[in-house]
Order: sequence, then structure tokens, then C-alpha cells
Amino acid sequence: ASDVTGIPFVELLEALWGIAPSRLADELARLGLGGSADAHLAGLSEAERAEVRDFVDFLVARHPRGARTLSPLTNGPR
Repeated sequence: ASDVTGIPFVELLEALWGIAPSRLADELARLGLGGSADAHLAGLSEAERAEVRDFVDFLVARHPRGARTLSPLTNGPR
């Protein structure tokens, strides 16, 4: 369905059934598929995790808010 609508699958799950992307990520991680950054960050020192947080903050600050394209079918985010 997401291929036809152009809406990412995780956004369809959230919009139609209220399934948060984090829940999907957790379920996939439990099955050994995908996973979150937490597992990768666990082995880092506190100083290294602080560097990662700083970099994430930098990326978020430079990302234009609302720059996502709209789905032609729903006029909502794609």
C-alpha cells in the first residue's frame, strides 16, 4: 500500500492503527532485524556519547522543519 500511496509504511501504521515507529523498531530488534542505535551506543564512553548527542543536535538544527513533501493523495506528509 505504501508503494501505491507514496506514504512510508511506518507512517501508515501510525496514522491508521496508532502503532508508533519506535514500537515497530523495538519489535524488529527483538526479532534480530534492524535495531536501534542504543545497542551501538552502549559500548561508547560517556564522552563519546556526548559527541554523538552534539552531532545529532547539529543535524537537527540544520534540518529544515516541515521540508517533507506532501502525499498527492492525502495532502499529508510523505
